[in-house]
Amino acid sequence: MSEEREHEAQRITKRIQTVTLARSLAKAGRFDKAIELLEQTRSLYEDDPKLLEKLDWMLTDYRDKAVPPGAGGS
Repeated sequence: MSEEREHEAQRITKRIQTVTLARSLAKAGRFDKAIELLEQTRSLYEDDPKLLEKLDWMLTDYRDKAVPPGAGGS
């Protein structure tokens, strides 16, 4: 495998791992951490507008579901 193809495979793997981890965090109610993680890796999606759009939808959804500090509970 050429070095360029190996680098691309690593980028794709990192994107998949990031989204999987963010989904797990959101499922556990840790929207703040999921959002932070997705924002940190957003640049990995700049070469694919469709995936970037999906990532932005995910970020919007998590931001909408996130509970602002001090707004939860009793």
